[in-house]
Amino acid sequence: MTPLPQLSGPERTGASLEFTLDLTPDLPVFDGHFPDTPILPAVAQIDWALRLARAHFPLPAGFKAAHSLKFLRIVQPPVRLLLVLVPAGEHAVSFTYSHRGSACSSGRIEFTDDAPGSDRPLL
Repeated sequence: MTPLPQLSGPERTGASLEFTLDLTPDLPVFDGHFPDTPILPAVAQIDWALRLARAHFPLPAGFKAAHSLKFLRIVQPPVRLLLVLVPAGEHAVSFTYSHRGSACSSGRIEFTDDAPGSDRPLL
């Protein structure tokens, strides 16, 4: 399991939760991605949103699907990101990562009870 970066939060705003993530170049998620120009992998962004959603919302344990994924900006360390998680129906959460008010990525994750063994993180 890839460790989460240093984070603070959650801060609750209505139904949403906000986390601040501090990404440093020494995070294992950057190993080999890429040697001279570290870039935050898309799968890490989804995995962190999934894990934090499971930890803070009453969701089924299984991963069902990811929808409407948009990766708008390359994320390179060192950087501080804001992650906002918003309930999106009974078994789904929408996420947005942003930096200084500009969206970096977003999507919606669906969860299910019907996927045996899918309660593991993606990374």
